[in-house]
Amino acid sequence: MFEALCRRQDEMLNELKNVRTEQEAAKEELKDELKSGQEDLKEELRTSQDNLRMELKNELQSLDTRIHTIQTQLCKQIDQLNTKYQVHEDEITQILNKIQLHTEYTQTHISELKEETQVQMTELKDDTQHRLEQLKTECHTKIENLEVHTIQNTQSIEGLGDSTKTIQERIEAENRHIHDTIDQLKRDLDQYRNQAPLIINGGQLVNTNTIKPEMWPKFKGHRDKVHAMTYLKNILRLAEDIRDPKQALTLVSVTLQERALEWYEIVSERRKNLDQFRNEFIRKFWNLGEQNRQKITLVTGKYRINQGSRCNYACDLYNRCKYVTGLEEEEIAKYILRHFIDTDNAVVMNQTIHNIDDLMELLKKLDDYTDDQPTSIGTTENRMSHEDRKLGGSHNTEYSKY
Repeated sequence: MFEALCRRQDEMLNELKNVRTEQEAAKEELKDELKSGQEDLKEELRTSQDNLRMELKNELQSLDTRIHTIQTQLCKQIDQLNTKYQVHEDEITQILNKIQLHTEYTQTHISELKEETQVQMTELKDDTQHRLEQLKTECHTKIENLEVHTIQNTQSIEGLGDSTKTIQERIEAENRHIHDTIDQLKRDLDQYRNQAPLIINGGQLVNTNTIKPEMWPKFKGHRDKVHAMTYLKNILRLAEDIRDPKQALTLVSVTLQERALEWYEIVSERRKNLDQFRNEFIRKFWNLGEQNRQKITLVTGKYRINQGSRCNYACDLYNRCKYVTGLEEEEIAKYILRHFIDTDNAVVMNQTIHNIDDLMELLKKLDDYTDDQPTSIGTTENRMSHEDRKLGGSHNTEYSKY
């Protein structure tokens, strides 16, 4: 029995050793499997990291491209906004300039009206007071002499025959005096024509021996083809050698019509010579208000293609603005050049001019170039303006610097 137990114990010990051996073998296998698993995991991690790096790199490149595209679009939008801002700023500046010029014109016109009204009121008051004094004096004189006249009238009836003869003689003497005055006026006019054979009329030299006063240049005071200052210079030149101021003013009045004549009839009583006429004429027809109106047109105006020839447009504007106080020829020419920026921008912006002759030469080239272009594609308005330029336009193409 004891032996059987010993054998059984040995068997169990052997089994236990075998189990331990198997456990050791299993541990070694597990260690190998773990080691192999770790290597596989490391390899998978490396592969995953490389893949992630590539994906991140691609994403970053894509983001860089999108950022660059967005930056480009933003730059374009910023440039467009800057351009629009500049355009709006220029428009606002032009509007402010117009408002300023209009305000100055309005203030000047109001001041002139106040001054003119004050002068007229003062003169009217003086004239009224003077006439009242005269009427008072005449009334007193008439009242004082009424009785004397009554007595004298009684005596005059007796000598009526002699008085009739005396009145007839006085009438004949007055008629002779009128005829002598007319003859003297004709002699003075003939002498003036002989002494001043050449007179400038509308920019041309003409012979005054062939010009009668009724043929002198006319002025209406509105919608005149001749500038007010051109008319004034010509008419003063024609009348300056007439020695009698009254005769000179009478001849000048023949050239005035409509509004200008109405104005002259108002001021003629208090204007006794040509200098006073000249000052009043400028004050009425070429005052600061009128000059400011022309200056506003010069500074802010624009040429449109349907206005016909560029040369005609520039000539008309120059002739209206050349008398504006404080504007030199070069400054006027440069202002007029700016009128063509919208229609001829590329050409106008690169030109330098110094006088009206340079401007007219440039505009003539532009007109000639436009005339040579085909008009079949254009609108009816463009074709009409093209034909108008070929016919010479509707304005006077002559201009004068003087």
